[in-house]
Amino acid sequence: MKNHPKFLRFAFVVIVLASMLACNIPFIQVSIGNTPTAAIAVPPVLSTEPVVTEQPTNSGMAEMPPANVKSYDSGVITFAYDISVFMDVDAQTIPAVQPEGNNAPYFAVAPLHTELTLKGYVIPNNTPMPKMYIYPAAEFGAMLDSVQQDINTLKLIIANNSSNVQGDLPLLPPQNAEQVFHSNFKQLQFQNGAGIRFITMYAQALNPINNQNVFYTFQGITSDGKTYISIFLPVNNLILPADGTNPPGGDWTAFMNNFDTYLAGVVDQLNASPDDSFTPNLQLLDEMVQSIYLK
Repeated sequence: MKNHPKFLRFAFVVIVLASMLACNIPFIQVSIGNTPTAAIAVPPVLSTEPVVTEQPTNSGMAEMPPANVKSYDSGVITFAYDISVFMDVDAQTIPAVQPEGNNAPYFAVAPLHTELTLKGYVIPNNTPMPKMYIYPAAEFGAMLDSVQQDINTLKLIIANNSSNVQGDLPLLPPQNAEQVFHSNFKQLQFQNGAGIRFITMYAQALNPINNQNVFYTFQGITSDGKTYISIFLPVNNLILPADGTNPPGGDWTAFMNNFDTYLAGVVDQLNASPDDSFTPNLQLLDEMVQSIYLK
């Protein structure tokens, strides 16, 4: 009976060894009393160091445009625009109107061209409507001498990198009115061409400069000289009256007698106005122009 403790120790060791082998747990050799025994399992030590997982990069991904910017592609023109300015685009192909044979007025003459109407524009019901016109330059110039003169003038301004142009600036299509003034002049490059942007108003009489009729325009031509683009976008500024029904001071005679002084003062004020003082912001309109690619 006094051998039972040794027997029990032996049995215990066998059981421990069997469990370790079954679980594949690492062990170390220990001894109980003077008798060496098989190992007692030592649980693995968990590291306290944080695990750093490498994050994926965007190096191979295209940058997403802002959520408020949409892209447009008509097959003739592509550009990006901010939906705070307008919401959609309607494209039409406009048939040619020849200068001879149908008694068409000069301001109606044009070759076959593309006309884009900008829908949901931020300023509704103004004159002119927000539109883009895309013309074959040589064909349009061959129809009217005045059109060819405007095309030549635009090319000269671009070539000279002019920053201060006196007199009327080129604008197509021809208008049935006179260019009253221009301000906020800037040259802009687009994806495959260049041109000029400015603020202007056309009228048939001496009228106050007003938010109903003032507009931003871009007049541009592709680098190969083949395609002319004209953009009309109404703008507002708080320094201007809502419309032209009442002259400053309320006296039409005094207003007309001093129109040149009045006009120079308004032009100076507009030139001094930052882009974000206009509705829409002129920077947004410039960015749209700069994104244009004419096919």
